[in-house]
Amino acid sequence: MNSCAEEKSAFPRVSLWQLAKVFAQMGASGFGSSMLPYYRSRLVEDLKWIDEEEFLRALKIGQALPGLNATNMSVIFGDRLAGPLGSIVATIAVLLPGAISLCLMGAFYLAHQANSGLDRALDGVASAACAVLLATTWRLGKSQILSPQVVMVAVTALTVGYFRVSLPLALLVLVPISVWVCRPKVSQ
Repeated sequence: MNSCAEEKSAFPRVSLWQLAKVFAQMGASGFGSSMLPYYRSRLVEDLKWIDEEEFLRALKIGQALPGLNATNMSVIFGDRLAGPLGSIVATIAVLLPGAISLCLMGAFYLAHQANSGLDRALDGVASAACAVLLATTWRLGKSQILSPQVVMVAVTALTVGYFRVSLPLALLVLVPISVWVCRPKVSQ
């Protein structure tokens, strides 16, 4: 048996209906990166379909791929839990509630865009979404706060944000340093 098949067998087999139901519920709970806390709490803590290590692995892969993390992770988790068709089902299920909501909210906004109270309400929603994202980031990252990866992110943010070095120049210098600092250590 190959290692990929062994790795997949560690996850429970979930029916397409269960997968669709859970991912649709998560899709109805948030948009974009704000969905990451729901993925973690639902899949890792509540259902125990995915362990913490696999969640973090999928998050890394999701961030490396183009597109939204939540969509990328639905593809990864759908495949892990129900095979290739599970990827399709999980992705459609997680996107459908947001797509419907977005259409309805867009129509509502167009009808009421002159209302200043609506702008204030949207500011409050944006603030709450930031708070949820910060809480999740802290929960997932507190054990790695001084890891080489986090230090490199901080150095990059300071270089570009505070010292106003152009992003291409900062990346040209910092990417090779980051690759060297974060390289796998070979035990002798």
